[in-house]
Amino acid sequence: MIFRLVVFCLLSGSAFFAGCASTPRAGQSLAPAREPVNAEPLAEMKAVEPAVVAEPVVTEPVMRKKPGPSAKPRPAGPTVPALREGEYALMVESEPAGATVVVNGKPCGKTPCRVVVQANGRGFLKEQVSIKVRFIAANEAQSSQTVEEVLTTLDKVPTEIRFTTAGATRVVR
Repeated sequence: MIFRLVVFCLLSGSAFFAGCASTPRAGQSLAPAREPVNAEPLAEMKAVEPAVVAEPVVTEPVMRKKPGPSAKPRPAGPTVPALREGEYALMVESEPAGATVVVNGKPCGKTPCRVVVQANGRGFLKEQVSIKVRFIAANEAQSSQTVEEVLTTLDKVPTEIRFTTAGATRVVR
């Protein structure tokens, strides 16, 4: 197959090895291209063989990323520092999003929010943690509401806590 491709390129006059031409060194000259001695068999071969169109050769595999279950692009946020030994991270989320989060009396930000807590090697909290989420009323017909979730030393650190105006739900590791 390769031989046929080379012969085809030579007969059609296309520059198959366009970048491989070398320049003559001092005292040398490039020999002119020679015509084949017996051109008739090659002409017959060209007439008999159908024209071959060479496909581009891919030398490296092309990696395509498959879209995941959620094809939504994530917003670019600040990089999250790595956790040290004994630290665990839990996500605080709310429905509707954008509620104010207060952890142990200190404002943490708006939901969704990442909270880092101290825990032992087995995943139990070292100290009690109080997480309050404040839902602000969107209009006069609604009222603002605060929902609190208290995690004690008897609790394992959840991976996520989801707050609604009705209460909180923990998602445990």
